[in-house]
Amino acid sequence: RLLNQLRLNQRDKHWIVYLTFSYNRISNPIFNDVSYLGNSLFISEYMNYDRSNHINTEMRLGYNGILNHFNIRGTLGYNHYNTKSDHFSHHLNDVYWSLLGEIYFGKWELSAYYLKPQKQLIGESIITAENNADIRLSYRPKNNLSLMLICMYPFSGKGSKYHTKNLATDNPSQKQIY
Repeated sequence: RLLNQLRLNQRDKHWIVYLTFSYNRISNPIFNDVSYLGNSLFISEYMNYDRSNHINTEMRLGYNGILNHFNIRGTLGYNHYNTKSDHFSHHLNDVYWSLLGEIYFGKWELSAYYLKPQKQLIGESIITAENNADIRLSYRPKNNLSLMLICMYPFSGKGSKYHTKNLATDNPSQKQIY
């Protein structure tokens, strides 16, 4: 297994900047493989594949104290996955992002957050991470006490969602869990 990562961070009174670059290579990873035997019979077994590569780059930017009442933060990332075995080769390119805005006055704060989730290629499966969005209103009457009202998934009719897509030629499938 080879994992290389470079992370650059810069922070001052107002600005927050994070840059991350990583490369992960696994030789002979073990993944679940499904094969069709005929007569509606499938066999599932764990096998060593040739390799699994993952390249990621991510930038996080934030600015605090806009007009002494606003903060904004965002993330923009890119993933490239590549898995290979004797009988398949798959690639996945994925862009993900998030945005957070905060407004605060005295002991009150209102914030909104949205995340376009990341996807991963694991063997022959594409897995989408949990979607996330919320709106929060908080009140801090004391330094050690905070009251918060949260509306989760306001932009998604069914709430939390997980999606898995199997790319196997013998057993293609998709699954969504809410």
